Amino acid sequence: MIMTAEDAKNLETQLKKECYKKYNQKHLDSHYQYWKSFDGYQCGFLFYDFSEYSQIIFDFAVSFTCLLDCEKRVELISTYEGEPVEKFHEMGKDFYKSMKKYA
Repeated sequence: MIMTAEDAKNLETQLKKECYKKYNQKHLDSHYQYWKSFDGYQCGFLFYDFSEYSQIIFDFAVSFTCLLDCEKRVELISTYEGEPVEKFHEMGKDFYKSMKKYA
């Protein structure tokens, strides 16, 4: 999704209200992420800050990821296109339910 700094800030505010925690690791080369743990899996929103590059026409890009809490690495990655955060909670839960028998 093409996002302005204001769009990114609004999403961050919403994630904080949903009890997501901010981390500054470079997961999948993101600049920072917001993560929340659920029963058996974690959901994260990864923020990519392009504001320092003048040749890029947007400031931020965001993707969604879901990691299962298991011995194998099982991960779902999706582009964030402005959908409600709740949709991604449902997506993570459905992914967990469908993949837990394989993990």
